[in-house]
Amino acid sequence: MIGGSGGAPRTLPLAARVPLGLWPGVGLLLGIAAGVVYWLGSHVWPNSVAVVLALFTMSLLSLEVCGLDGLADRRAVLVTVFGVLTKYEVLTALSSARIGVDVPPDLVPGLLLAASSAAAYALAASLVASGAALLVALALGALPATLLGLPGWIGLAAALVGRLSFRLRGASASAENTPPGIPLNVLDTLRQLSEAWFLLGALAGWKYL
Repeated sequence: MIGGSGGAPRTLPLAARVPLGLWPGVGLLLGIAAGVVYWLGSHVWPNSVAVVLALFTMSLLSLEVCGLDGLADRRAVLVTVFGVLTKYEVLTALSSARIGVDVPPDLVPGLLLAASSAAAYALAASLVASGAALLVALALGALPATLLGLPGWIGLAAALVGRLSFRLRGASASAENTPPGIPLNVLDTLRQLSEAWFLLGALAGWKYL
């Protein structure tokens, strides 16, 4: 599903073994894992420390899922730093916000991480998926965001606009041509940017609550 850059054969990463339509489920699980880390950490440390631990956990798990051994260039480093700092600021700002469902405040960051991650993996899948797989991925990716009410919908709209402006260079966007296909760093770049776009949109939407 996802090709490497050549060389010796290696075990396919998890993202390459999961059907494209289920990629948002992978993102949702990563977000839930990070949310659990935040919830546990918030009972021991200040919210800002819990957010850092949650984002660190999510970044490590994402590297494992995508099979990335490291950051390829300065642009990848810039995207990673931008994504982490954006998520940190948004989650810290919304750590006690009201959302569309009745949940304790210390669960809000976890729900935000789960919704943004599911949406981001759906948009990453859209680079290579088509037909029914694409529809399933987009539907699953949007579902968690609906729990956030208006901010969730605005977050989805912001992520979608960002996805439409994303230009895939030097790789095929066809599912049939994916091996050697979409470089791992391209998918990871879109995933990280989509998470940031979603959270920035959600933060802007909270002004209307």
